[in-house]
Amino acid sequence: GMYIYQSRDSYQRETERRKKIANFYLDLSAHFLMNRNSQALLPRLQTARELGEFDFFLLRKNDEVLGFYNKNEDLQGINHDYKVTDDFVESDDFAFKALAVYDYKITIGINKAEGTFLWRQLQARKQAIIQDLVLVTTMVFLIVYLILKDIVQLSKALQTRTRSNLSKIQSRSKEGDILLQATKGFERATEGLRKDNLLLASSLAPAVRAEIRSGQRPPYEFPCTLARIDLNGYTQLVLQKKPDELLHILNLYFQTSRDLIERYHGGLIYQYVGDEIIFLFKENGVLPSSVRALRAIRSLFEMAERLVSPGLPNGLRLKASLVSGSLQFVKLDQGYSFSGLPLIESVRMLGQVTEKNDNILVAYADSLKELSPYCQASDNRTTVFKGFQTESHIVEIKKFTPLVKAFEQFPLPHVAEAYRSDQDLVGILQKLYFLLHEEEDSSFFSLIAPLRSMKVGLASDEVVRAYTDLLSACLKMGENKKPESRRLASVMALSQNLLQKEQLDSEIENAIRKCQTAKDLRVQANSLIVQAFFDFDIEDLPEKMNSPSNRLAADAVLVSGRIDFDENLFKKVRDFLSSPRPRAKASGLYLIAALVEYHSDRDLVYLKANSFLRSLVFEIPNYLNDPDPMVQTRARLSWEAIQKVGLYEN
Repeated sequence: GMYIYQSRDSYQRETERRKKIANFYLDLSAHFLMNRNSQALLPRLQTARELGEFDFFLLRKNDEVLGFYNKNEDLQGINHDYKVTDDFVESDDFAFKALAVYDYKITIGINKAEGTFLWRQLQARKQAIIQDLVLVTTMVFLIVYLILKDIVQLSKALQTRTRSNLSKIQSRSKEGDILLQATKGFERATEGLRKDNLLLASSLAPAVRAEIRSGQRPPYEFPCTLARIDLNGYTQLVLQKKPDELLHILNLYFQTSRDLIERYHGGLIYQYVGDEIIFLFKENGVLPSSVRALRAIRSLFEMAERLVSPGLPNGLRLKASLVSGSLQFVKLDQGYSFSGLPLIESVRMLGQVTEKNDNILVAYADSLKELSPYCQASDNRTTVFKGFQTESHIVEIKKFTPLVKAFEQFPLPHVAEAYRSDQDLVGILQKLYFLLHEEEDSSFFSLIAPLRSMKVGLASDEVVRAYTDLLSACLKMGENKKPESRRLASVMALSQNLLQKEQLDSEIENAIRKCQTAKDLRVQANSLIVQAFFDFDIEDLPEKMNSPSNRLAADAVLVSGRIDFDENLFKKVRDFLSSPRPRAKASGLYLIAALVEYHSDRDLVYLKANSFLRSLVFEIPNYLNDPDPMVQTRARLSWEAIQKVGLYEN
């Protein structure tokens, strides 16, 4: 410590001394140049340089070099029109100052690399320093062995995804034992909290959970459409059907209902009240919430009719109400809730339904302007709801625009957004099959693109079969052998949206594996992500990380990093960030945010303990002002994602 302190202090003094000498020779040069006597000046500068008073100089008259010197006698390396300043221009390695007199300019500089100076000092004191190093190293070794060894073992165990090694650590010090026991206790507490969170999350309504996670402080108000779905004749079902049969049908009904509602953008269930489901769609500024709610109701009606059993040969029948307005999200004494007029109006609307044999939706008549392209009103009447003083104009809706007609009326992306029941998905996949064979690429991609924003909970066997046929058709047409195969890449990626792991059969698995050797590297990349999604064993990840394809290499790093982000992957991401290609830089920035988000959802201890990810996170701000717009945008998005995780502070 004393060596470093004294050497740095000497270094500062020596640097200031040489700068003063350089200033002296600049003043001397000014005297000669004012008399235009540069020839007499040059020998004096050479002599001073040989005495080590400074390390390089450059004398120019306009653009002509009259004299110079540097270590390698490389004129090109120092031949610049240096800016005249009042003080020295400095970096870590050198300092220089320029002076202009008439049409002359003299620049004098010194080398001030601290490492070089310290090395010279070290050579002069090496004997004493070696003795100190031996003594200190011995002491440090004893400290590490007796105390820090436990901490090193503990830190390594915390940096693994599975921390089973904690039980194998045998502490040799009191300090290490305290940390070890505290860590084990923290792990048990974390596991308990994880289970409690899963239990509470499954018990808490999705709509309430979404508002809590929004970060807004209640109470606050927002526009939305609220819908109620109720089973027609539920009391008679309970009285007439066997409990086991009815329970099976009802469980399937509630499970499928949630899946269908969430397939439509923004659909969230608020409550289950007996056999009734209350859900809402918030306004998003793109498509009216009432239209999205209507689409979900249509799918629910269609699903209910298909829930047949020996005791229910015709399936179930539903009644529904749909009201647009404002809801308030409020904090109660215990928990959270919604309040607002739509909750009352929707109840009153359901009371207007007397028909038991049909699926019926009740809505306000003035909402038909938005809803009419998708449905047909069958009854229009005026009523006064209980507790209300003014009349309400309501309509009953029993018929909806079928998928076949929708293909004729609406743009294809519109169809994929509006029709998402299992039966609709079968029809859409069959339409994609037709477009694939007709090679109508524009229509094909218009129809398949919106499906990438949808996630199916558990698709029917018909959907799985239709998807299998589409994927198989791509392979039979040789799409995997083409250097350009966007269609196969899109179909391959769609498997994550439509299927669950338990729904994969040998035909789909073989098709997915076959795509990993496709000529189109995008197909390979999508196949890699799909294999990871379905927990396939992937053996050639290291080779894919070195792929010339930016997309494939990045996806391989992402898949590997989800397992364990180690030093090798850290270097791979750094290679992306240091690449001269903007697309590679953007990929590196995307990988950092994607991995942080992934591990934050699964193991916060691992995320905080992983020094490689942490160091990469704080490199993102360096790219916020990158000259390339793509890199700049990706850096902003990645940094915003990191901030939402809330684990890293500057």
